[in-house]
Amino acid sequence: MRWLPLVVLFLLITSEAAAQAWIHAPGAGYSELSVRRVSGGAFYDSEGESHPIASQYTQTTLTAYGEVGVIERWLQLSAAGELYRRNALADQGATRGLGDLKVGAFTGLLQGRLNIAAGLMLGLPTGDDAPSSGTGDPQQDIIAASLPTGAGAFNLTPTLAVGIGFGGGFWPLEHYLSTSIGYLAWFGFTDSLVYSAELGSRLPISILDRLTLRLRLTGLEPLSKATVTSFSGVGEGVTFTSYGFGVAIAIWKGLGISATYESAFRARNIISATPMSVGLYWNF
Repeated sequence: MRWLPLVVLFLLITSEAAAQAWIHAPGAGYSELSVRRVSGGAFYDSEGESHPIASQYTQTTLTAYGEVGVIERWLQLSAAGELYRRNALADQGATRGLGDLKVGAFTGLLQGRLNIAAGLMLGLPTGDDAPSSGTGDPQQDIIAASLPTGAGAFNLTPTLAVGIGFGGGFWPLEHYLSTSIGYLAWFGFTDSLVYSAELGSRLPISILDRLTLRLRLTGLEPLSKATVTSFSGVGEGVTFTSYGFGVAIAIWKGLGISATYESAFRARNIISATPMSVGLYWNF
């Protein structure tokens, strides 16, 4: 049960778009609103072994992401986070409320065929890391405290992102490849490295070019092997490498829909589950 809060960090990492290497022109940008669901009846312990838990854990979040260009090449602002989070343990209780948010800025070191950008994201502890049931029942308060909606600590993540587009011409498909690596510095928790890679492909033929397929790899690697000692220690010892499959469908004037399926094939101190999400995005 004490591992349940650790899914918070996992979702904050993977909810961010992988397009930071491309700096938008002033006034242009990208935004997405998505609903994500996670449900699992087991957790990965500190050795990476999966064990069943007494009650099925389910999490539903409304996640927002946005980025907008401010100064040509040199400045792009971004924001991400959970506007609503509901954590539930079957037949025991649930918590709900605002999750943690992030704000940041990126600058283009190199923009052209090859794109390189550097940025800094600030994590804000806007969620509740110690919720109460509000019933006055000690047992219910214990359950509520095990289901925080936030980490309860600030963090900073300097990030380097690299992206390139290729294909087309004699090769029928067009692709983009975006990679990033960041140093997640917590104020009070164990620091970690975060990384991601995303490959997108589409067929440049009328109508079919509205469909983009995405393959994503994301991960989190603590700089030391930490052990969780309390519910408030969100992020302590969390390790994972996950893959994801997604699709984006452009509908009309920059509006589109997306869907993603993810699963971790290497994990410690985190819920064993397969997050799925659907979203509405806007390229403007």
